Amino acid sequence: NADDTAETILMNILRSDAPRLQRCASTTTESADSGQISRVKPLKFAYEKEIVLYAHFKKLDYFTTECTYSKEAFRGNVRTLVKDLEAIDPRCINDVIYSGERLPSVLASANPSIQKQQDTQTAGPKAQSTNNCGTNTSAA
Repeated sequence: NADDTAETILMNILRSDAPRLQRCASTTTESADSGQISRVKPLKFAYEKEIVLYAHFKKLDYFTTECTYSKEAFRGNVRTLVKDLEAIDPRCINDVIYSGERLPSVLASANPSIQKQQDTQTAGPKAQSTNNCGTNTSAA
């Protein structure tokens, strides 16, 4: 959802992780013949609140659990930042996503060596077969 995407983009910016920024900001990731798993994010711009409200009004079973360690995790700090920014300007979540989509190309055009580095590091996780059913997964 949009909240998680904005958090991930900010985390990658704060960590200076351009290859991950490029992957996380994309709506889809391409699957190459190299065995990468493609991903599609249809709810990329849907706010968490909207998803919860939809589930509620459609009387769908919905539950959410938060990791007991999330308060101490880096994402927990970024989540707090995003919620504080959203209280000031509700558009900030989408603004962060749009910025995250554009930032890799802006950086690459400003410094061509960044594009070469991104090209070698942008590959996503390699597909691996699970022991249980043999289907592909990004982590065995």
